[in-house]
Amino acid sequence: MSKKSSQLLLLNDVESLGRQGQIVHVTPGYARNFLFPQRLGMIADARALRMQAKLVEERKKRAEIDRKESEEKAKQIEGLILSTVVKVDHEGHLYGSVTALDVAKLLLEQHSIAVEKREIALKAPVKKLGLYPVVIRLKEDVQAQVTLKVMNEQGETAVHVAASPVSEEKKEKKAAKKTSEENVEEVTVEGETKKKGVGKKAAKQHDADSQVSS
Repeated sequence: MSKKSSQLLLLNDVESLGRQGQIVHVTPGYARNFLFPQRLGMIADARALRMQAKLVEERKKRAEIDRKESEEKAKQIEGLILSTVVKVDHEGHLYGSVTALDVAKLLLEQHSIAVEKREIALKAPVKKLGLYPVVIRLKEDVQAQVTLKVMNEQGETAVHVAASPVSEEKKEKKAAKKTSEENVEEVTVEGETKKKGVGKKAAKQHDADSQVSS
C-alpha cells in the first residue's frame, strides 16, 4: 500500500526537493513539520496555482543573479591552495580528521572567501597527510576546485616510515642463526654425535686432527 502524499507549491528553493514555483509531492508529516513552519511551501490549491507563474518568473531572475555571483566567486577560488598543519602518528595517520567544515573555515581564514559547508564536495573526511583536490559546488551548479594540503608539524605531506629497531634485531638474529646452522650441524647416529655440513676451515682442521691421532 503506497504512502499518502500531499501536493505542494514550493515558495522557495528546498535542497534535494525542488525550486521555487515547482509543484512537488511530499508526505503529510514532512509538509506539516518542516515545509509549512519554514514557509517553504503551501498546498497546491487554485490560489497557489495562480501564484505559480509569478514565483517561477522571480526564480528565473534570481537564478541569473546567482549564476553571475557564483561565476565571479569561482574565478577567485579556482586553483587556490588551502594548507593545514595536523598532528599525526608515525605512519602519517591524523589524530582526528579534516572535514568539509574545516575546508570552509580554511577558505575563509586564508583567502577571505565565504562558502557554505554543503558546497564543499568532500566525499569523506581526510585522515592522512597529502594533497587532495576538493571541488566547491556553488549556486546554479557553478564549480571551482582547490587543493587541500594536509601537512605534519615539519611541513611534510608524506611520512617515510623507518624500520622498527625490534624488526631489525629479529632479522639479525635470524641471519646469525642460519649461518650457524650452515657451518655446524650436529646429528646423532647410533648413540654417537657427529658433525655434519661443517665449514671448509673446520673440515680441514678436523681431517688434520684425525691424521695426528692415528
